[in-house]
Amino acid sequence: AAVRAGAHATFGTVVCIEFCVGFDDDEDAIAARQTNGPPPRVARTDVATQWDIGTCRGCAKIIRGGAVVEVPKLGKYHEACFLCSGCGTSLAGDARKKEENGYLFCQPCWVALYAPSCFVCGNKIDGDRVGTKASDGSVSYRHPTCKPAKTPKKKTKKK
Repeated sequence: AAVRAGAHATFGTVVCIEFCVGFDDDEDAIAARQTNGPPPRVARTDVATQWDIGTCRGCAKIIRGGAVVEVPKLGKYHEACFLCSGCGTSLAGDARKKEENGYLFCQPCWVALYAPSCFVCGNKIDGDRVGTKASDGSVSYRHPTCKPAKTPKKKTKKK
């Protein structure tokens, strides 16, 4: 068997093992192979995957294999390209990632950029929130632990 390791565009490094399918008992050929080593291999550039996976939304290159992440309505990403649009950290395996206007964000970046502010304390809301609808139809949010100030009831004069 012949073993060879080398660089690979998708996987970084790949190891190839070649097994023979037959044996020719030619002593001259065996001696030449032992002296010269295995014949050189030339990488083929015309090889494509058997599947049309598509284009990575992160780098715009054709996905040729390897780990692929698919996001409904957004598309497919190489795992290495599946990054937060804000800070560039990997989103692979992150259950709290958020999508906003076609872009993906880790939770801290989404909170900083898009989360509503609590109308009681003014801090961004990361997690549960309580909505209060105003008469004009707009909604204001607060943390569940922030209690709005109560407006005092008007006293009525007794007659």
